Amino acid sequence: MSAFEYFQENWTPVINDFLEKLLKDEVDDHKISQIMAYSVMAGGKRSVRCSFCQL
Repeated sequence: MSAFEYFQENWTPVINDFLEKLLKDEVDDHKISQIMAYSVMAGGKRSVRCSFCQL
């Protein structure tokens, strides 16, 4: 397992949980919170590994 894969496997869930909780706690309007969550989480794209990210 590469250092990148280790980081991604171990820290991505921690970062995702933190961001999700922060948005729920800080944004009062549920719809805006959902929109911001989609944007911050990049519609799932942020966690997708690109083919050129071979570390």
